[in-house]
Amino acid sequence: MLGVELDIDTALDASESSGGRPVITVVKGVGDAPVPERWIGESDWPSIGRSGAVVVLEFAGDVTFRFDPDARHLEYWPHRPLDRDTFAHELADAAIPRCLASLGQLVLHGSCVARNDRAVLFLGASGAGKSTMAAALVGAGALLVTDDAAPLTDESHPRVVPSETNLRLHEHSIEVIGSEVQLGPVMADWSTKRLLDPRANRMATAPDPVPLAAAIVLDVGDGAPVLERLADAEVFEILARNSFDLPDDGPLAGLHVLERWSRVAGVIPGYRLVRPLGFDHLPAIIDLLGPLFGPPDA
Repeated sequence: MLGVELDIDTALDASESSGGRPVITVVKGVGDAPVPERWIGESDWPSIGRSGAVVVLEFAGDVTFRFDPDARHLEYWPHRPLDRDTFAHELADAAIPRCLASLGQLVLHGSCVARNDRAVLFLGASGAGKSTMAAALVGAGALLVTDDAAPLTDESHPRVVPSETNLRLHEHSIEVIGSEVQLGPVMADWSTKRLLDPRANRMATAPDPVPLAAAIVLDVGDGAPVLERLADAEVFEILARNSFDLPDDGPLAGLHVLERWSRVAGVIPGYRLVRPLGFDHLPAIIDLLGPLFGPPDA
């Protein structure tokens, strides 16, 4: 998952480390859920706080996580009985990416597909259609790399790490795949999105990290879809805005993080895709994106 192995306590089924990947230990906390000394940033899902160097993530009414940015040890305190899918979503799609970011990993909130050994990453606000775009391209023959959280290997030659994840789709969105699919349960008990396991549906997935060829921010607009190239400064902005980096906790605390995203923006072309939310324009969009993947021998 996200390039790491989770060693989860027995209440959630313990798993062994494999393949030499770094291990993050996930254990149930003892006593009351922690209350941070101060809340930082503007996020409310999760709310983010600090007590010294320790980070607290609170999903109101669901669960609180705590981790030390210098350690691969994540504790959790459920606030109510959580089903496994709800807990897994908040762990894998929010807590683990922020834990990795605190350890120096570059992680973006986006969905990614690949073709011809070139990855294209979709970024944008919640509801912009990142998962739907990924599903449409998988239906057109691309490999699924990751959905929702995209870890990158380095700054100078970024590769996107496969996350062994499900697609998260509204039920009406599955038609973009163009075939009969078997939907799983809802992503979380407060969501209407359903999980779609690519393995159960014989969808091709990327086995190894894929070189990142382009980052695309999705915007909703009217009329025919338009794909426009962004300047490096705009690419930097969308990467930093869609990263899982923790909010700055001091005037210079985030400077090194901004420098890293600036370097990534200098080597990865960025685009803005403006299109209507309906599915009628998807074939035209797939044609627009085709050149970004290059020829088969690229």
